[in-house]
Amino acid sequence: MTGGLFPETYPTSCAIYSSLRFEADDPDDRAVLLGARDGYIREFLSTATSDDSGDSDTAIDSYVAFGPFQLSDNARVDGVLQNVSVILGESSNDVTAIAYTGRLAEALITSAEAGSGSKFSKTVTSSGLMTGKQKSRGRWGLIVLQNNTSAQTWEIESVQYDTRNIGRLK
Repeated sequence: MTGGLFPETYPTSCAIYSSLRFEADDPDDRAVLLGARDGYIREFLSTATSDDSGDSDTAIDSYVAFGPFQLSDNARVDGVLQNVSVILGESSNDVTAIAYTGRLAEALITSAEAGSGSKFSKTVTSSGLMTGKQKSRGRWGLIVLQNNTSAQTWEIESVQYDTRNIGRLK
């Protein structure tokens, strides 16, 4: 289990107004039905690689954020985020790994939501392993994995990283 948070948003043209978990006797007929703004009822398909937005398909902008997490033993002391390793599932497409560090946890979340202020990023290839020698200093860290390419999907096995104290309490 990765421990991540996986929020969902949908294009305005097919925004979800209602949902229903259809429990059928036959497990193959069970589904999550979504009533959309455009009047259509859609079925949630975990195998879909693009969103059905009416007349066309839209790339699914998928991401997960891990953190914020403390980089040192004491929140008043700077630490270093280093040795970030990401292992993807065997049928995964590429993802981008983005690292944020800073003095305030809330500021990291704001930066990640805005897509700015990252300390380093790297493409994790579908072969599944990314290790980075990049380092970044701060009191808090946050790692985002994302893919927003049409007709692609990705799976994550694990995210690992090292931290170490570099400051002294005064």
